[in-house]
Amino acid sequence: DFQKIKTKHDFVVIASGAQKARTIPVHGHELAVSALEFLRKSKANQIKVGRRVVIIGAGNVGCDAASEAARLGAQDITLIDIQEPASFGAERKHAEKTGARFLWPRFTKAIRKDGVELTSGELLPADTVITAVGDIPDLGFLPEDIKLERGFISVNGVFQTSDPQVFAVGDAVRLGLLTE
Repeated sequence: DFQKIKTKHDFVVIASGAQKARTIPVHGHELAVSALEFLRKSKANQIKVGRRVVIIGAGNVGCDAASEAARLGAQDITLIDIQEPASFGAERKHAEKTGARFLWPRFTKAIRKDGVELTSGELLPADTVITAVGDIPDLGFLPEDIKLERGFISVNGVFQTSDPQVFAVGDAVRLGLLTE
């Protein structure tokens, strides 16, 4: 389909966004639910969380997940991060208001049915584990001649890709906030 579009037009601009959840390369990662999926399902009241929730990633999306988990009945909510949490503003305040705890630096060794095992050997018990470690663009539709760098489309100073007919912008090139 991409080749058909390219053939019919002089130029193509890729602005596909980043809607594919990033996974963390640890044993048991498939036991966790991505924050985006969790937030979609919680909005539709199609998910249950249990009493204890651990959220891997303490940015604003992680804070949104914490607030939703509290709304769904979670009583013990912990957000962990490998660095000082990047969350701020209303999202952080709402998560703190629920009583959510923020722990850092914490490094995930494995996700288990009974919680999150840290590299320190500590187990954070959880009924639900949510990953909020960012999203990446889904670029599986691109031909091999368009170069990628670390999962994003590589562009020059005018957002032109390795194919001079194709340009890329936004989260397909690098993650950022809509306000930027």
